[in-house]
Amino acid sequence: PRETLDEFVIIRHVMTAFSIPLSMLCIYIVITSRSLTRDYALMLVVLLIDSAIIDIFTQLVFDPSFHSYIVCMY
Repeated sequence: PRETLDEFVIIRHVMTAFSIPLSMLCIYIVITSRSLTRDYALMLVVLLIDSAIIDIFTQLVFDPSFHSYIVCMY
């Protein structure tokens, strides 16, 4: 794979850092919502936590341009 530019690495880390508090905010909104059943809210929280962990793992461990090279060519 090609070497990633430092600017893209910084942007990738900043966006990953923003995704953590946004995921926490979504979890708070789901938990405090009175219109959801307890089981459905729990499923949403598990889905949010899983997607946040996968996003962080993919962004920090792997190089996303390696996995989606067609999009990153342009």
